[in-house]
Amino acid sequence: MANVQTGGNQANNIAEFIQTLDQQNPYEMGYFGGLKWHVDRINGDYYDVNLVKQLNVLQDNDKVQVTASDHFKFWTTGENGQDNVAIVDHGGTQYDLVIVTGDYFGANWIFQTNILLNSDYVLVNAGQGGAGSETVSTGANWLLNSAALVDLGGPGKELTPDMQALISALQNGTSTMDLANGFVVPGDGSGTMNVLFITGNYYDLNVLEQINVVSDSDVVMQTLQNGEAGYVATGANELANKALMVDLGPLGGQYVGGTQYAEATLVQTNIIAQSADVVPAPSAVVLGDPAKLAPEAAALVAHGPAPAPPPPEESTAPPPSDSASHTTSDPLASVLS
Repeated sequence: MANVQTGGNQANNIAEFIQTLDQQNPYEMGYFGGLKWHVDRINGDYYDVNLVKQLNVLQDNDKVQVTASDHFKFWTTGENGQDNVAIVDHGGTQYDLVIVTGDYFGANWIFQTNILLNSDYVLVNAGQGGAGSETVSTGANWLLNSAALVDLGGPGKELTPDMQALISALQNGTSTMDLANGFVVPGDGSGTMNVLFITGNYYDLNVLEQINVVSDSDVVMQTLQNGEAGYVATGANELANKALMVDLGPLGGQYVGGTQYAEATLVQTNIIAQSADVVPAPSAVVLGDPAKLAPEAAALVAHGPAPAPPPPEESTAPPPSDSASHTTSDPLASVLS
């Protein structure tokens, strides 16, 4: 007798978007911008692209042959685990002020994918004394995608008259700044202001891709003797993607003269392809009680001389039949997304 457990799979997606509500950088302190300014000037368009890709591929296709004759046996061929963890911290650490005279294009993209291939074949043979109960567990797989997009800098600000005057001074290459410019943007109290000045467009792209692929297709052949029971676990795999993307923004803010466009995209996918083919042991033969004889043992009570054994090169038994198959005709029935 075989008890097949294929359920208990979990596929979870967790998404969180956090953005400041007052459109103000929470790190602005309002101090004097500073007497000492460091300006990095970009003539033309500026591309700030961060690309992170994490890929895990695990192949754990086991072939196991075991025998239980004196006590309960437990076998496990699953319980594989894979994690991708990433923290992307962008902006706010290099420059105190960003000025863009052209357009601003910003995008934060996160792609998370978990793929589990869990197709198992279990054959149970009855040894001397017959086989007891057998439990086969192929489920209890756990897939998780968790991501958070945090925008603490807020959107860019439009150019004010004071900022226009500051831009004119920067465009003219002025080596000394008017003291009043120190009050245009807030500083951190250090007396130093680091500025990124872009005369063209600003392309700010952050892309994070996380992929887990696990192939855990197992073949297990076991022999149970003397009525012993067994337990085979081929599932309980764990796949997880965890991502945190934080955009702090510059301390003094970001000023854009043209059009501003920003987007945040999060795509999460979980796929489980699972099947279990289990061939249980035939019913045991009970001696001394003809009423409990299994149907396949009826030939043993026929009168007359026993038939001669077949030659060694001939097969003595037909191949086992798939009497407990748990496959499905719908290939998408076990796909979770």
